[in-house]
Amino acid sequence: AIVGGLATWLGVWASGSRTAFMAAAIVTTAIGIAIVVESGASRAKRLYAPLAVLGVIGVFVVLVAAANPRTTGPVGRLWATLPSPSVASMKEFAAEMWNRNRYGLAATAMAKDHPLFGVGVGTYQTIAFDYVSDAPLQPDNAQNWLRHEFVEFGAIGSLGWIVWFALFAIFVLRVKRGDGSGTWITRGMLLAFGAISMFGMPGQAVTVAITFWTIAFWYTSL
Repeated sequence: AIVGGLATWLGVWASGSRTAFMAAAIVTTAIGIAIVVESGASRAKRLYAPLAVLGVIGVFVVLVAAANPRTTGPVGRLWATLPSPSVASMKEFAAEMWNRNRYGLAATAMAKDHPLFGVGVGTYQTIAFDYVSDAPLQPDNAQNWLRHEFVEFGAIGSLGWIVWFALFAIFVLRVKRGDGSGTWITRGMLLAFGAISMFGMPGQAVTVAITFWTIAFWYTSL
């Protein structure tokens, strides 16, 4: 399991993906908690174990990065994205995270034009460039799963998935004393999927969508 985990982390690093790095960090933390819970450690140790696991992974990532300084991994890309310690830089960073190369800007404009029923399922990619005339956009999603769904379905059409999202989020985040290792790990996987869906739309790929629902049913059964 340790060898497999390190190999997976090496794959995440090689991909250079910041969202993959975020997901892997969340799931690894959940695995650390699961190991501590399974071993019946005290409450204090439950806080130290995940941090220790992340510390080991951090050292491993640094060593891999040092081995080939020409390779830009997800940490370097993430560091380059972060704002400088100034109000203006943080405002600019927040605006970019929301607008995401104008895809978010187009989504906001669509929501204002069609607030109740949206622009139609699967339509965002087709008409996004119409909303940014000075810099035409390549066909892509709204860079945020919730925003994309709201834009295409509108407020009325989104009622169903909003209710489901809220109820399932509460179900996932509700921690109980009897939660076993499997529950913690699958919870971590669902939280990771939710986190990266705020910065992209991995669920548009059929294999990823099937993986998500498999984990969701797995967590529910546990």
